[in-house]
Amino acid sequence: MSQAGTINGSGGGGGPTVPTEFTTDFQADQVTPVGHAIPAANNLNVLGGSGISTYVDPNNGDNLFIKVKNSVTDTGTTVNLQTITLSTIDCSVEGTYFFTTQLAAYSSAGAGDSLGGVLYTTVMSKGGVLTVIDDTDSIAHRSANFSGPGVTIDYEIVASGTDAVLNVTGEVGFTINWGAFTVYIFRGV
Repeated sequence: MSQAGTINGSGGGGGPTVPTEFTTDFQADQVTPVGHAIPAANNLNVLGGSGISTYVDPNNGDNLFIKVKNSVTDTGTTVNLQTITLSTIDCSVEGTYFFTTQLAAYSSAGAGDSLGGVLYTTVMSKGGVLTVIDDTDSIAHRSANFSGPGVTIDYEIVASGTDAVLNVTGEVGFTINWGAFTVYIFRGV
């Protein structure tokens, strides 16, 4: 007996369930807990707010990212007195950049820093150059092994062409794992 054209009714639900509601931590007022987003025509817009951007990568793909605007997160490792570039940020658009970096370092001892710096880029049509306006300000917190005379552990934001570069320097006898989160404010023409 042929099974062609026979419908099997015992096989289950007939496809995936499409979400009809998405729950958020807060409503738009950021005070009232739990909001709900209801898709319209099977579409839900995901929009950023103050300081937040959203994007999909690749375009039309299934990976949705929510990110703090104008920010980078980087990690790296130094061995002994090694200096490495932990972060590089393109500042080729003419204007002023104010950076704030939160740093953490660990290797059987700990260090943390809040680092700030201001740089500006000159007119790009005249070969634009990035310039540090003032020395980098920082507030350092270090355990005993990472502080005191002769200790070299260090970090700085410098200009390299039109890039802002965060360099970190290790300490003799230590392999240090570094992590940094940098956010910047930009104002230009």
